[in-house]
Amino acid sequence: MTLEVAVELEAEMTRLERQLAARVARDRKVGLTISADHREQAALIARRHGYELHIDRVEEPGRVWAEFWPRSA
Repeated sequence: MTLEVAVELEAEMTRLERQLAARVARDRKVGLTISADHREQAALIARRHGYELHIDRVEEPGRVWAEFWPRSA
């Protein structure tokens, strides 16, 4: 992994972490596109904030649609 890729990963996952942490109501799913290479890190962040990660394809190369669903108790 190059330094440029590592910095991009850190920035995108930091934004994701902040977005999920800021959500007050965790009873609804939220979705956004992320880099396809960041799936594993996104899954860890999702679990840390009480979500399950669901991935789907998008037309944008190198990206995926990530939905964070509230985790069932």
